[in-house]
Amino acid sequence: FRRVLFRSEPAAEQEFAAAVQSFRGGDAAAALDHAARAVEIDPGYSDARLELARLLIAARRPADAEANLRTGAAADPRHYGLATNLGALLCQSARAAEGAQWLQRAAELRPELAQAQYNLANAWKAAGQMERAVEHYRAAIARDPNYGAAYGNLGNCLAQLGHTHEASVAHERATELRRKTAIDPRQDTFRRTTEGKLRHDIEQIEYL
Repeated sequence: FRRVLFRSEPAAEQEFAAAVQSFRGGDAAAALDHAARAVEIDPGYSDARLELARLLIAARRPADAEANLRTGAAADPRHYGLATNLGALLCQSARAAEGAQWLQRAAELRPELAQAQYNLANAWKAAGQMERAVEHYRAAIARDPNYGAAYGNLGNCLAQLGHTHEASVAHERATELRRKTAIDPRQDTFRRTTEGKLRHDIEQIEYL
C-alpha cells in the first residue's frame, strides 16, 4: 500500500487505514471490504481505488478490477498508478494493444521513469510491435543504463527483427549486468525497480 499523499473524506481515510492494517495482518478479505467501503464513501479517492483494484486482482476478480480501474482513470486521468495498472491488466488479458495505450499515458505522466518506458515496451512486444518495443526499451535504458531486463528484452526484439549484431551486443550487456549483480547486490537492476520495489518476471508489466 502507498502512503496517502492528499486529503480525502475522513471516513474514507479511516476505511483505507483499516484496509492497510488488515492487509498487513494477512486478512485479505477484510482488506478488500475496507477498501471497497473507502471507495464507496469517496469515489474520487484514487489511491484507495488503486488498492481496491489490486485486492480484486489478488481475489481473482479481474473483471471487477478492470471496471474499477477504468472508473478511476476516467475520473483522475493524471494518476500514474491507475493508468499503469489498467494497462498491465489489459496486457495480461490478451489485450496488449489497448494496454499499450494506457501505458503510453503512464509514460507521459512520468517521463523520467525507466520503469514506465519498460512497461510500455513490454506491451508493444506482447502486441507484436517489435520496432515500437525496441524504441521504448532503448528509452528505458537511456533513463537507467544498468537496466538489465531492458537490455535482455531489447536483444530479444532485435533478434526477431533480424538485427543479429545489435541483439548480440544487448544480450552481452544483459549478461554483464547479471554478473555484476551476483557480485554486488546493490547493482541488482533485474530484481528492483527504479523506485526500489520488487519486480515481477521481466516479461510482465511492473505494477507499482
